[in-house]
Formats: sequence, structure tokens, C-alpha cells
Amino acid sequence: NVQAVAGFLAQLIREKEWHIQHGSLLGFKYLLLGDPAMKAFSDDLVELFGNLVSANFDDDVLSCAVENLILLIERMSVNHFPAHLLQAVHERVWAVLPQLDELHASIPNCLRILTMLCGRAAYEVDVKLEDKLLVLMKLACHPSLHVRTSAIATYLSVVGSKLGEIGGVPQSFWLDQCVFWYELVLIEQDTAVVKDVLVLFEVVVKEAKFKVQDSNAKKKPGPDGAKYTEHLNHFLQLAILEDYSQLTSRELTFFEYLQMTNVLMGGASDAKKKGKAKSNEAKLTFGYSQGRAPINVRADLGYCLALYMSFVDDKNLVNTKVEELLPKKSFCCKLVAYNIMKDVMEIGHMPSPALSQHALAHVQITYKGLSLSEVESTFQEVAHKARAAILGLSKLSEATSGLSGDLQVVPLKELLKTLSQVPLSPDNHELSKLINDVDCLEAELLFMTTRLRTAAAACSIVSKCMPPKLNFVIQPLMESVRIETDATYQRKCALILAKLIHFCKDRSPSPNAKLVKNLCARCVIGIESASKEQVVNPSDTVQLGALAALEETVQLFGGESFVHLPMLRSRLTSSLSNVDDPECNTEDLLQNI
Repeated sequence: NVQAVAGFLAQLIREKEWHIQHGSLLGFKYLLLGDPAMKAFSDDLVELFGNLVSANFDDDVLSCAVENLILLIERMSVNHFPAHLLQAVHERVWAVLPQLDELHASIPNCLRILTMLCGRAAYEVDVKLEDKLLVLMKLACHPSLHVRTSAIATYLSVVGSKLGEIGGVPQSFWLDQCVFWYELVLIEQDTAVVKDVLVLFEVVVKEAKFKVQDSNAKKKPGPDGAKYTEHLNHFLQLAILEDYSQLTSRELTFFEYLQMTNVLMGGASDAKKKGKAKSNEAKLTFGYSQGRAPINVRADLGYCLALYMSFVDDKNLVNTKVEELLPKKSFCCKLVAYNIMKDVMEIGHMPSPALSQHALAHVQITYKGLSLSEVESTFQEVAHKARAAILGLSKLSEATSGLSGDLQVVPLKELLKTLSQVPLSPDNHELSKLINDVDCLEAELLFMTTRLRTAAAACSIVSKCMPPKLNFVIQPLMESVRIETDATYQRKCALILAKLIHFCKDRSPSPNAKLVKNLCARCVIGIESASKEQVVNPSDTVQLGALAALEETVQLFGGESFVHLPMLRSRLTSSLSNVDDPECNTEDLLQNI
């Protein structure tokens, strides 16, 4: 008799010895799992399990009690149980969660119960919204990916159930919450978690409705305006960091929370290698083989900044900050400015004609023909390399009679050509080193400027403010989908290119036929000699980029893809036109394709 067994186990659960309680709870768990038809539960049983949700009980007992509660609730649905019983469970979970060790096995199940019960008025508990969110915030950087995901989902559920109360919470609380979630976006390595955090960040910013100006004194900072500005400057400083590889409490406000994520923990080994005293402070090591690339991190931070500045009472704030960043002699500053511009225009909450004009002006900057002296004054990130090359060039000019003129102002390509014509003796290591340094600098500059031009092109496309010559937009996008090796960033570039093709569908003359033809040609590079596996699962960067661009294009056009892109149909079906089979109607085959 299943009911008799359940009653016997319930008696054993009431014993004082933890191992008897734990064994009985395990037995009840397997009883529930083994008999799906079992639905006759007394209120006493729910109350019994609920009373075990306490830090006073053994960890295994608590974990098993929470697991059984979830099984009971899922079996019968929340509405089946008396409200006062589940309210008591709800209250106990909120009370015990802050007391649990960060590696406690019951944390994920506690979060599941909170997600099940939050937002239901009958089970509401007397815990302030701020206190709830502070508990969940700490768990959002838990070492376990599952716990982090669950904590963020629960946070969203709690906030979503209390949208009407957000305005009553002090603005300073939400400002600090934004700092935490922004810094988590910076250090989190799992892309799925980052997507969830970005959704959460958007909800918080939209509902908090930050006020920078004092309503009683126009254009003067309000009570929380100074704190808002302070956080904004902090966000910008993090976004434009050249190196995310190691972060300490000097950069991160919530370092103590964030260092819980032990997959990101590292030591100060680099300092030790350089002969410096080893730091006593642990450092968050950013990035590992399966982690996020810095270019994607910077894009996500730019999106957060766009949200943070869009939903605020100062409507000119975005334009002010963009105008501060764009003239900076920094690749990172310019890239962040472009990311902010694009995302603000896509959000569309606060349209700004000035941003469109910035996009139109900057998309026409090509950075071509940079010399060593111009590099030093354009991108501070590589200024030290340019200075080293200038020093090497100066020494070489003194020792070599064949070099004349001021080579510091010569474009890098011409400089390389000039240096390659200098006779190279076996013992002239300075010349070979200089050629190598200039060559590496030119390659790095090409990579940086292509990314800047791609970001500027994205701004121009989103704003629908195109330059007279579309090549300013087309060239960097086609180059990016060809050379970018990071799949996530390559896909973003492919989406931007697809938006350009969609924008030009009614343009005359339109570049679409040529673009699609080139992308199709890239897709089949070397396909005649490729193995079946290589055809089905291509790994070549050029092929993957072209495929991504075509996939995104078809997603945008949908069922009208072949109507607006006849070149796409022609290229896709051209290989079938040579089919010579009397039993196969080629036209029918093409139509089916």
C-alpha cells in the first residue's frame, strides 16, 4: 500500500537523528518518482517538509526536503495547496537562502521554489524588494553556471512581479544594481548568461526611470544626479579599457562578489614573472578558450551604456558623451562611441538627428595612408610601437646612406617598400627587426581600422543616413565577414551586411546583385576538392562569413528572398542546370528547390 509506506516514511522524518531524516526523505522522493499516480497528500506532509527548510537542519536533510517540496508542487500544481502552507514555505526559503554556504546543494532548488511562488499574492511574504534582490544578486556570480542562470531568472521573476513597486524604491539602490550587472557583463564568460543579464539590465533601467536633473532647478543635478553621473563615468572607463585580461578591486566596485565566480579566478603570476613583488590581491582573469572575445564584451558594454543613457530625463546626454569620445586619440574610445550610437538608434527611445550626422561623417573616414607620425597621434593603443619604429628608423637612417627624406611621414606601405630595397647584410639585424615591426604595425592597424569602419558603417545603416558612395559602407563589411575569426562577432558583421542588402532592395542602381554574387562565390571556394565532411560542415573563415551573411539576408527577406534577390536564386540553382537525366525534369527540380 503506497499510502501506508508514505505514512511510515513521514513518521521516520520526524525522528531527531539526521541520517534517519535524510534516509526517509530519500525514500519519499523515490516513492513520488516511482508512482506518478500518487496524488493523495495531507497538509501535514507539506508542513513537515516546510519545517525542515531551515539552516538548523543538516545540509543533506535541507536539500532533500526542498527537492521533495518541488516534486509535490509540480505534481499537484501550486493552487492545490492551502495558501498559508506555501506562504510559510516561501518565507522560510527567503530566510534560509542568505544563510547557506555558497556551495550548498539546495540553492538551485530554493531558487526554483522562489520562481514558482513569486508574483502570487496569496503566497506573498513580508520581505522588502531590495532585500530579496540583494540576496539574488550575490548568487548571480556563483561558481556554478546553473546557479547563476537560476539566480538571474529568479531576479527577473521577482522584478517582473513587482513592477508597480520599483518607483518606490530609492533611485540610489537601482543605480548600484546597474553597476553590479554592468560589471557582471564585463567578466561573465558564458554568452547565454550574458544575454539574460542584458535583458535584466534593460528591465531595470526602463522601470527605474533615472532622473539626472532636479525638477525644481532646470539643468541642475538632482539628489541622485551626481551618483548617476559618477556611475556613468565608471561605466565608460571600463568600456574603454585596453586590456580586460586582469581586473582588480581598483576597476570593479563589486569585486568581492564577482570573485566568487572561481572559473575566472587567477593569480598575479605575470607580475611575478616580471620580477615584481607578487600582489596579495587576487585578480579576476578574463577570458579562456571557450570564453567571450574582448570585441564582443565591448559591444555588450556599449549596449548597456546605450540603455543607461537612453532612459533618463537628460535627452542630450547621449550626444554629449559621444561627442566626448569620438575626438579621442583612441581606438577603444571611438569603437565604444560607435557601439553606443548604433544601439541608441536601434533602441529608438530617444531619436537624435545629431547622431545620424556623426554616423554620416565618420563612415567616410578610411584611415588610409597613415604614417608612423600619424599613427602615434591617432591611436594611443599602438603609439608605443610607432615610437619604437621611429627610433629604429632614425638609427638606421644614420647608419645607411641609401635612406633619404623624412620617412616618418611616409605611408606605412611605402615605408615598407623603401626598407625592402635597402641592401640587407647578414649582420644587419636592426633592419630586419625594423621591417618586421613596421609590417606587424601595419597589419594591426588594418585590423583596428577595419573594425572601426565596420562599426561606423553599422551606425550609418541603422540611421539610414548613407554616404553618396556606398563603397564606404560595403568595403569594411565585406572585409569583416571575410577575415573575422570570432564566430559571434563575424555573425554580427554578417547581420549588418544583411541589413545593408535589405536597405538597398529598392535602390537604383542597387549593389545587391554584385554583393550576393560575391558572397555565393565565397561560399564555394575550393568546394571541388573538399571532402563531404568539409562541404557539410565548413570550417574556413571566408566560407563561414559568407554563409552567415546569406543566412541573415534570407532571414530578413523571408519568403520574398527570390523576388528581391534574383541573383540568389540564379546562383543557388545554377549547378542543377546541367542535370542531364531523362527521368528528371530540370524545371520541376528548380521549382522545388
